[in-house]
Amino acid sequence: MSEIIKDIDTKLSENEKNKMLANRNRIRKIYWAMAEELRGWDIRSAFAGGAASAVVYVTFIKYISDRREQLGLRVSDLYRFDALCSLYPSVVDQRELCEYLGDVEEQLGFSHRLFQNFVSDITPKNMDAKFSSVLRLASDLDFSSKDITAIEVEELILIVEKLADLEGKTSGFSYTPSSIASLMGKICEVKDGMTIYDPCAGCGVSLVQATKGRKVEVFAQEQNSHIAAVLEMLLIMSGIREGVVRCDDSVWHPLTQTLDQKFDCVISEPPYMKPEIGYRTSIDEKLIDHVLYYPEQRIEDTWVFIRHIVASLKFGGKAAVLLPMSMLTREGASSASRQRMVKDGYIDSVIELPANVFSNRGIKTSILVLRKDEPARSVYMLDLSRGLWNEKLKEGEVGIAAIAEMVINHEVVTGISDIVKTDDIAANNYQLAVSRYVAQEIDVEQFITDSVKLYETAEQLESKFTRLCKEFREALEDYNGYCNQKKTD
Repeated sequence: MSEIIKDIDTKLSENEKNKMLANRNRIRKIYWAMAEELRGWDIRSAFAGGAASAVVYVTFIKYISDRREQLGLRVSDLYRFDALCSLYPSVVDQRELCEYLGDVEEQLGFSHRLFQNFVSDITPKNMDAKFSSVLRLASDLDFSSKDITAIEVEELILIVEKLADLEGKTSGFSYTPSSIASLMGKICEVKDGMTIYDPCAGCGVSLVQATKGRKVEVFAQEQNSHIAAVLEMLLIMSGIREGVVRCDDSVWHPLTQTLDQKFDCVISEPPYMKPEIGYRTSIDEKLIDHVLYYPEQRIEDTWVFIRHIVASLKFGGKAAVLLPMSMLTREGASSASRQRMVKDGYIDSVIELPANVFSNRGIKTSILVLRKDEPARSVYMLDLSRGLWNEKLKEGEVGIAAIAEMVINHEVVTGISDIVKTDDIAANNYQLAVSRYVAQEIDVEQFITDSVKLYETAEQLESKFTRLCKEFREALEDYNGYCNQKKTD
């Protein structure tokens, strides 16, 4: 059950709760109908991000139409959604929508032409009929009240995740699942008034989930301009109006440098691939103080983003970074970065996630928690891969909050978590895989029971194998006898 429903649970009668659930199901069906109408190669050629970004785009048009007074927008009645459904594409086409959204973006204070670039690149050929149909479907969405808007945005996030899973790499979307993003936000203790930064924001799902219900300033950067536009739309629909969203390379042009600002909190999932070879050869003096240990340690692999994230934090700031497990054990540049960051006391915690936590990727991942504070002389290690995550996930937000509290308080549970001194990490060649430090507790009774079953199974298999060998020898003897008989005949 979502946070929204939980907040009002005690105030609603059973009948009202059923009505709310029915409304949620209705919203879900609308989004799915929109997605079904949009899926296909023609939409992928028109929209970076495929059906997912197209659904966000149409929903955003409906959102700003329904809430234009609350948003303080001064726009023509031509773009009221009911009028738009009738006028598209004969009177209002994508070109007019491009100008309209550019004006909206500027009025909302996000004046970096992301909407205009997004819409101007849409190829309307063979798409107008589908787009008209989706506009009519979206007319059943309702953003008139704050509570309903929150539910509709929540369901929109879920359909974006589902479409990204279904379309895989062809969608161009990479996202952090809502439950993981929520955990990262709670670990960072996101509060009203904070500044939140993500140098590799993607479509913004993780930022929306991590900052949900908080009045914060969000600063985000994404290298793909179309995905950056989707990010901006999702942030605006989630009620975030303060901050900056830009399309640029966060290694060479970080927001910390552009804005001359550092942040309270960073929540991010850096790209898993190594950067282009050009990253490794140039030294730009402007990056000093914006990338940790630069220029003496060159710019290479995923750890350069982590080094930038630490440099971007205010003193006392905190970051949660999602990484592939390999980055915690890999030799070379990764090892050098880990060694320096452990020695300097920036690493607060390492959380190992279950292998099946991501439906859209096949690699093991961990959350690295960083602090820019007094140097840490120990690292909290938590293993969620042994059943605790699935157990707590059943409790919803309450369970996720409980895990976050374990991390914040460095709670030690035998077989699940431990506090490891940095000297011990150094003795392990600065490897940060949780399994190296958190020994799994053995249930002796269960071990004996399992061992007895194993021996019984082994005896049964051995007996079966002996019988099969005997039958094979007998069959072989019969066959040889048959062959000899044929020769004499």
